[in-house]
Amino acid sequence: MINNYYNILIDLDKIECHHKNVLSQIEKEFPNKELTKHEYENRKYKIEQEKNKFNTYAKPLIDKLDFIIQKIRNEQPQLSAPAISKKNIFPDFIVFGRYHLYSEYFAQKNNKVLQVPRVLDFPMSHALYSHDFQTIDFVKQLIVRIIQISPLRKLHFTLIDTVGLGESFDFIRTILNNDFMYNQRILTYNDEIEVALKNNIDYIENLIQKQLIGYNSWKEYNKYNTKNILPLKVLIFVGDSSQLTANSLLYMERIIKHGSKYGVLPIVLTNKEEKEEKNKIQNILKNFAKEITYKYSSLANLKSIKAETALESWPDKRSFENILENINKFYKEDSKIKYEISEMWDDKNFWKEDSTDGVCIPIGWDKNQERVDLKIGFDDSEHHTLVGGRSGSGKSNLLHTIIQNCSFLYSPDEVELFLLDYKEGIEFNLYANENQPLLNSSLVAVQSDIAYGQTFLEHVVDIKNQRAERFKKENVKDFKEYRNKNYKLSRYIIIIDEFQVLFTIKNSKRIEDLFVEILRKGRSYGIHLILSTQTLRGIEANSLSQLKSQIGNRIALVMGEEDSMSVLSSNNPEAAKIKGKPEAIYNNSGGMKDANKIFFVPYASRDNADILLKKVNSKNYSKNIKVYNGELMPKLPGDSAFKNVDRKILVGKKINFNEDLFNIEFKKESGNSLIISGRGEKHKKNIFETILRALINISSIEHIYLVGEEYKNNVDGKIHYCNYDIFTKDKDVETNSFIVIENFDLATDLYPTESFSPKDKNELGEKFKDIVEFGYKKNIYTIIFIENYKKVKEKISKFLTLFELRYGFNMNEDTATSFFSGCGFNSFDAIPQNIGVFLNIATSQMEKFRFFGDKND
Repeated sequence: MINNYYNILIDLDKIECHHKNVLSQIEKEFPNKELTKHEYENRKYKIEQEKNKFNTYAKPLIDKLDFIIQKIRNEQPQLSAPAISKKNIFPDFIVFGRYHLYSEYFAQKNNKVLQVPRVLDFPMSHALYSHDFQTIDFVKQLIVRIIQISPLRKLHFTLIDTVGLGESFDFIRTILNNDFMYNQRILTYNDEIEVALKNNIDYIENLIQKQLIGYNSWKEYNKYNTKNILPLKVLIFVGDSSQLTANSLLYMERIIKHGSKYGVLPIVLTNKEEKEEKNKIQNILKNFAKEITYKYSSLANLKSIKAETALESWPDKRSFENILENINKFYKEDSKIKYEISEMWDDKNFWKEDSTDGVCIPIGWDKNQERVDLKIGFDDSEHHTLVGGRSGSGKSNLLHTIIQNCSFLYSPDEVELFLLDYKEGIEFNLYANENQPLLNSSLVAVQSDIAYGQTFLEHVVDIKNQRAERFKKENVKDFKEYRNKNYKLSRYIIIIDEFQVLFTIKNSKRIEDLFVEILRKGRSYGIHLILSTQTLRGIEANSLSQLKSQIGNRIALVMGEEDSMSVLSSNNPEAAKIKGKPEAIYNNSGGMKDANKIFFVPYASRDNADILLKKVNSKNYSKNIKVYNGELMPKLPGDSAFKNVDRKILVGKKINFNEDLFNIEFKKESGNSLIISGRGEKHKKNIFETILRALINISSIEHIYLVGEEYKNNVDGKIHYCNYDIFTKDKDVETNSFIVIENFDLATDLYPTESFSPKDKNELGEKFKDIVEFGYKKNIYTIIFIENYKKVKEKISKFLTLFELRYGFNMNEDTATSFFSGCGFNSFDAIPQNIGVFLNIATSQMEKFRFFGDKND
């Protein structure tokens, strides 16, 4: 149809071109000047004859064009009158804007403009790009059009906006909470962008190496596999490519080169640099992508008709809101979630179930409408569960179903839930509402970091050990016997979403050992794990084997064959064959293929969650719920928390389950000087103000010397604002003092000379070195802040060894390894934002903690 459409336009252009030439020839043959009456009549006759001839040829073409446009619009109506496709395949074409065809001879209403749809092959054969951010209007229309024409269960968007921090996509915020939107948000942070881009390139590579063997492209595969088509992924980047990490740039380049062929359509809006070396992605776009406003190649051959691209007419605001609402409604229906979770709730069963023998949680219905239950902890059931499903498969909805049904049937005295989310989202936030919390949850951890995850697992092992002691004392072998003696004790169900993230650190052996300890022994003590993941790739094979051998329950939502055989078992690729949300496979026999049971998950809507939370809180059950948000810094406590006699400074909260306060202690011995180093002015300011507040509240400290080139010698209470001259005489620094230098990078006057020649010695630096090395004898201690540690180390590496107390924050792996060298670390993991790491090089004491924010954080 597309070829016919553009062939007609080309034919019309040829006719018009010929018509113009004939009229021009007539003009030459009969010029207007001094025509005789006979010549004038002859000229008029020839012109009329040519016009009739032109109309004779043009009218059938115009009729054909009108007919094809009508067919096109029946399938893809104008945006001002939208309809959502109910087909289960992708179309071969997409209407993306329109053409204004300027012609003297096809005039409509005397404006000499013919408006026709701009029809392109779909999916596009190349990535799209523009260096004009105004082109976002074209992109907006493209997004809406793609959503309208695609099977929504087979569509996935990744939206990245580093320029407007999400503002560029404000117009579709009301549909962001659908699963076809990656993470249900617009990505703005480097870390999440890198993960999203990696997911896309991993998907492409997996298709090439696995699923598309024997097929030339995504489009060809879908042509011959209409019952199980591959999804279309649309990646839209609005921003400056210089803001991307090195890895993100690498992934983006690969996606631009190969994505369109394999079902990932990249659309890039980025600045154009005059110097191409400043924009690494510019050459890639130039060679492998098409400009968003590019004309269809066939129109480039038009000689007479001028064609310009233009946007379609947007509907008015109210109509557009209706469009988005229709998309939400249709997506919900098209996803085939036919049942609400509330259909599983019977008020007479609310909080009535007993967990002594085990926990039975409804998770859906099978094809015969029989209820399917997840059973854990019974003598004849498994004790732990693995849940797998790719993005958009309904995995989050399944977890909400498990959480809400468990909380409906079991009181907090019977089952306690511990919810940890590593999906970089806010999936479990609704259960931590201050006014209406989910009382079954004892912990809700969002934006969880790996360090907290490890300490939480250590806490669970401690609980297991405490229960072991209690059972031993009561002479019982397990949880069931203990409860049968009429003792109260709740079962623990621990749900960790995207648990595989915990294995991404270099040395994940400790994580593995903790998981194995809980998996092997937790069953006897009423402790059960539900581990959820998009993919198990990335977990080392031996570790994965150890974990899976202890997990008998497997729930698989739609995923590729490789992941299916990883989540279920090596001979069980069946999760790749299910239709998608809300279908899933429940297997309670270690993934053996014969035990597969297909079921349908109900829809755990937010409205039903609110109903449940209201019902739970009506019971007047009192409970403190621990909430951990790894993205937020702890609130700065009052002065009373800082007051002490000893030389201890409160710097933050430990990353453990109880989040205990963490102090750095200065002992009266050599090496007890502190370096604080890391990136980020805001973080440094918070840390500096916390340190100063802590020092002021140490009663045994009489003087705080705040040293800097810009300070004058004056005193404000304990604090002495002084310049480097303070180190010219020993007596100027009093006993029971702390010296604090906020920017040691610039304090080069205090750098001791590290050569052996006496004449090269820097006297001021030598004085300062003596104080750092021997000041502890007079209770004088030094704290210095260094921003670029590696650069300073190049100049005074020997001197820095005198500082055995190290506090690092927001460091990459290379800098952290250099900063903490000297304590047996060949390499050190990067330190993420909002986390501090303290290390005493002399004693190897290490503590990870979250430093305090200011009162506005």
